Amino acid sequence: EANEFNFDDYIILLTRLSAKPFPGARNQLFLSLNPSDANGWIPKRLLPQKDTQEIRSTYKDNPFVGEDYGRILEDLKHEDENHYRVYALGEWGVPKDLIYSRYSFVDQLPQECDDVVWGLDFGYNNPSALVKIAVRDGSLYVQEKLYRSRLNTADLIAQLEEAMPPEERGQQIFADSAEPDKIAELAAAGFNITGSDKSVRHGIDMVSRFKLHITRDSANLIKEIQNYKWKTLPGGMVLDEPVKFNDHALDALRYAVRSYFRTLPPPWLTIIG
Repeated sequence: EANEFNFDDYIILLTRLSAKPFPGARNQLFLSLNPSDANGWIPKRLLPQKDTQEIRSTYKDNPFVGEDYGRILEDLKHEDENHYRVYALGEWGVPKDLIYSRYSFVDQLPQECDDVVWGLDFGYNNPSALVKIAVRDGSLYVQEKLYRSRLNTADLIAQLEEAMPPEERGQQIFADSAEPDKIAELAAAGFNITGSDKSVRHGIDMVSRFKLHITRDSANLIKEIQNYKWKTLPGGMVLDEPVKFNDHALDALRYAVRSYFRTLPPPWLTIIG
């Protein structure tokens, strides 16, 4: 999506379109995105430019959107006003009350680290999400390794085998403990997997204690963390509960961090920076 790039990236792309495909043709660049940030470079720097047009659409303009997903979007009006404005109405949003703010982006995971742990969130209509977490010097380095919908158990096993080389399959995976049968099947397939501690509030507290370094190729994880926020009621009251929407990779991250650090003795608290 266009808002995952910056203005300099846009200028580079634009200058690469200098040659017209045929005489008399007009070069055009189409940018697609969810309008999540009214203060971003697109509404502030791009839309005011001459010959720039904004085309706004909603899920109601998409004939392929099913009733279930449409209901989810409409239910956002009861969950969070800003999310409803962005994802259901297609209007520019102003993110507030974001849950995670201590993160940066890196090119890759470190070659040397103190430990490696994985988090897995199951899904079917929603995506299954797998993240790899390298622990190093009191910080967490995170990479999205899988984010796909419509995976049955056999498909998921095949995807995990592709994401985790044989030498890494002994590393601990903490998965959604609500599906013990699926965990048992993955364990039988050779993965070192166990159910996670699913405490949402305690898990968020644990993740928040760390500085997160997210690899730039983790597109879905980045999109989630930039919009992951506390539920806000009409009138502005902020609840101690996250908005349950587009949080699959973040759930996987929370499962792993909460479960892994609960197994360590208390001195780990002293290394968090």
